Amino acid sequence: MATTVQHTGFRFAPTDRLHPRRVQRIHALAAIAPAPAAEHAFAYATAHHYLEGADAAARAGDHDLFTWYTDHPDAGAHALATPTAVGNCVVIAPEQLITSPISDTPYYLLNPYTRPAPGEHQELARAAYAVADDTGFGDLLAGHARVLVFLGHKRYNDTFDSWTISRLPGTVFVDHVADPAALARDLIHEAGHNWLNDALAAANCKLDDQALFHSALAAAIAPARDEFANRWAQATERDDSEALNELRTFRKDCGSYVHLYDYMSQVVDFATTDLEKLAEFLRHLVRLLAVDDPSADVDLSGIVLKRVRHIDQGKAAIALAGDQETPGLRGGTGIGTAVVRDSQQVLLSEVIAKINSLFGGEFADPQIGGFVTAAAGMAEEDPRIAEQIDNNAQDQFLISPDLREALTDAAVLNEGAFGKLTGALTGEGERAEELIRLIGAYLYQSRRARTEPETEPEEPKA
Repeated sequence: MATTVQHTGFRFAPTDRLHPRRVQRIHALAAIAPAPAAEHAFAYATAHHYLEGADAAARAGDHDLFTWYTDHPDAGAHALATPTAVGNCVVIAPEQLITSPISDTPYYLLNPYTRPAPGEHQELARAAYAVADDTGFGDLLAGHARVLVFLGHKRYNDTFDSWTISRLPGTVFVDHVADPAALARDLIHEAGHNWLNDALAAANCKLDDQALFHSALAAAIAPARDEFANRWAQATERDDSEALNELRTFRKDCGSYVHLYDYMSQVVDFATTDLEKLAEFLRHLVRLLAVDDPSADVDLSGIVLKRVRHIDQGKAAIALAGDQETPGLRGGTGIGTAVVRDSQQVLLSEVIAKINSLFGGEFADPQIGGFVTAAAGMAEEDPRIAEQIDNNAQDQFLISPDLREALTDAAVLNEGAFGKLTGALTGEGERAEELIRLIGAYLYQSRRARTEPETEPEEPKA
């Protein structure tokens, strides 16, 4: 049973009249009764699949397919319908799209062989429509995104493709991740294109096919972005480190100017808009200047602090005034009594500090130190590990598959106080990989420091 949803936010009277009028004309070709008023948007989207499908079958001389469309003026949509927060929708994930001379963009038509998308796609779609409805865009999707065609599954850092075509109003083609909010975003975006197309058609507005519309900001930034990219590519091809460093410096200077202007403009009236214009230009440009420098500034303007965790690391006396007693400064003592620090202890201290940063200071230094030395010590007893350390550079050793196995075996044998660290080491993810690399580096350098003979200083030449 269809879900009837009342929406008003994106209602446009000419479009409300366009939908049933066009559906009536299409259905008149098949001599069927008009769709119920509550189903006008759904019928509008699916009727165009019937119209385009029947036309393609007739042009191809496919009598059986043409007969099927004649018998199914909804293109089989009602049998495929999925109830959502905005009404019945068709959710499909075809393996292959159609290309034809009448459309430069790939598309898909409902046909006798169309099957609903798999269950996880259906759940994702229902959740996405619900997100859109909860955020005020339900009426937009109800009127202009009733057929959802899933394309490929992507990762967050991939480029997403999504589109609509004017011949299939109410149909949306989208790539996706397993995130309802991300899918809702793309549905809203593409439904907006369908809304605009319908609004222009309903108001009898036509755009000049020769007219071009440009973003002034994008047009201004594009030449500088392209010039930077070209110079970077040329310098990389020539292996010109000096030119690459100049480009890195330029990018850093752009960011530095923006930060300085943002600060100084709060206290100084520059009496000109030129500096502000330059700041805004560079603010947008620097985000588009890609370099391969891990130390390059990263734009964090869109980062929002969501959660803070405080870890109790003990109490400290910090009073400097008031009723509390302020600790006095202590003078220097033991001058000239310093001893050379053990290189092994220095190495271990560095590893402890880095591992502590992985866990936000959750563990005491002795706990981490004991864990590292126990795991590394037991792993070193493995002849394979000792041989690999003795015969390889550190970066080669750290990618050895035997390293994870040896450290995992050692960690499992040292449970108890090291239980949580063991769980982290034997788990998956970036933190586990980094933990293995840190302990592996310590193991490698520790053994090398103990086994390699010290270089004797050369006798001074006479």
